[in-house]
Amino acid sequence: MRRLWAQIASLGAGRIILTNAERVERHYFDTHVLTPECYRPLLIEGLQQARDTRRPDVSIHKQFKVLIEDELDALFPSGLRLVAHPAAGTPASTVVRHGDSVTLACSDSDAAIRVFLQRYPQARDMEITGAGLEDAFLRLVAEPDGEPAERSR
Repeated sequence: MRRLWAQIASLGAGRIILTNAERVERHYFDTHVLTPECYRPLLIEGLQQARDTRRPDVSIHKQFKVLIEDELDALFPSGLRLVAHPAAGTPASTVVRHGDSVTLACSDSDAAIRVFLQRYPQARDMEITGAGLEDAFLRLVAEPDGEPAERSR
């Protein structure tokens, strides 16, 4: 993590939220790298590289469930929040156009792509990826129009 602080700041992130996950070792959150005394100088180093002056807000949450259920409203007071559950009984899908490209989010990509190709056999340059924890979190904090939340500064 020590090597990432400067790079994250240089990318222009307005907010950094770290949370635990099932496969994170328990002692990871006890490290000094997650203390403000350690990461602030590294964030400043990244800002210097990017010629930026706005230091990202950093919040560290040891429990994902507590973050989502109790603390998310304070971090992001407005916006549409969606959770994609892999065991959902009903396949839900969302279609978003980006110019000539289309992003389709669904719970059963195999079934969706079969239907899509039957309907649009001329489709080309398709990419199929699985959604991860980052995608779910970004959906949780998205604004009502689907855009990521704006920087709070």
